[in-house]
Amino acid sequence: MKSMISPTATSNKTKAQLMGLCRSRFAVVLALLLTVLGSCFAPTRSHAQTSYGSVVGTVTDSTGAAVPGAKVVLKNNGTGASQTGATTGTGGYTFVNLTPGIYSVTASHSGFKAAASSGIDVQIGGIARVDLSLPVGAETETITVTTAPPDLHTDSATLDGIVEGLQVQEAPLNGRNIDNLLDFVPGVVAGGGTSGNTMANGGSVNANVGGQTQAIAYGNYQIGGGFSGQSLFYIDGVGSNIPENNVNALVPTQDVIQEFRVSTSNVSAEFGGYGGGVIQMGTKSGTNSFHGSAYEYLRNTALDADNWFDKYNGQAKQVLHQNQYGTNIGGPILKNKAFFLFSWEHESVTSTTPVSDIVPTTAELNGDFSGDPASVGNSIYNPFTGKTGTSIAGNIDAAALAIAKLESPSESLVDQTKPGKINFHAAAPVEGYQTQ
Repeated sequence: MKSMISPTATSNKTKAQLMGLCRSRFAVVLALLLTVLGSCFAPTRSHAQTSYGSVVGTVTDSTGAAVPGAKVVLKNNGTGASQTGATTGTGGYTFVNLTPGIYSVTASHSGFKAAASSGIDVQIGGIARVDLSLPVGAETETITVTTAPPDLHTDSATLDGIVEGLQVQEAPLNGRNIDNLLDFVPGVVAGGGTSGNTMANGGSVNANVGGQTQAIAYGNYQIGGGFSGQSLFYIDGVGSNIPENNVNALVPTQDVIQEFRVSTSNVSAEFGGYGGGVIQMGTKSGTNSFHGSAYEYLRNTALDADNWFDKYNGQAKQVLHQNQYGTNIGGPILKNKAFFLFSWEHESVTSTTPVSDIVPTTAELNGDFSGDPASVGNSIYNPFTGKTGTSIAGNIDAAALAIAKLESPSESLVDQTKPGKINFHAAAPVEGYQTQ
């Protein structure tokens, strides 16, 4: 007996299965979407304030009593951008996450004259305190204090120093290596290899130019009595140390740095994982005016004096060609709102380092040491013959002789008249390039 299945029933069953599958897939997509949105809007762990500054203060009346609810306006004098806040019940106010620069603060309240303070230097990682007093009077009147308050660090116990923009910009730095400005801060002692440009800082003079540069020397500073190479470097709040050996991975060009702070002792608990100090660098930003520059720093062999030892040894002047050039420009994208800064720099270095050494002469490679000053009054004992003399010709292993000749410079470059003395002088050029 055959069973009869209605086509309509089969169609309805298929539709139900499809609808169930769609609902399950929709549920999965919805769950993923809610997860993503939840992660976007969920509270995030706050990070250390490594590249910004703050302005805090208290607004009082002429008797010293707190003025709650006072309107406080903070303005960046360079960009024109402003923020508005109100004092708390105790008269206090706080502005955080401020780009380093010069600011002004104005406080006002009904029944009082407005008070303002200008020329407030907000420094990277620093806290500037500006307390304002409102005299009784019309709100339309304003009392302005044009002298910035002294930086007494009353809100921080950290011992540190600031290298400001003018020092960064105008300091005569060999190779424009801004890390050399760390020496300006008390408690910082530079170690070996820190001086000079970043392409030749791994050894004496220019021995390690280019690919042979010792990157670990970038951070070879003893800070606050700590070991060299154990400090933390931050650029705009981003750590620039490589975890495996704590190397400072980037030395920014001189024109792009606004200022930097070097904390040497009693550093805030927001920092960790270091054994020396903390260096916080802040880059420049554009302002409401367009500014730019182009430059080149040149070192050339033609401008250098000859080395006395090279002249004595009959060598040519050592090569040193260093070209370091670049440009930068900054300005507004949207006035008082958005700004830009572009910086580009290229450096190329070609240098030679003289090498002097004692190498065997042709006669010595053949086993004849009669011309060597060390042979005077001395003899070479030949274990095969039991005799002594100044020649071992014919007794040198062929393989050893081949290796000795391979390791020795060309005979034409050796002064054959000076066996046993410094008789070889050379200088090989090394090149290096970098762009940032």
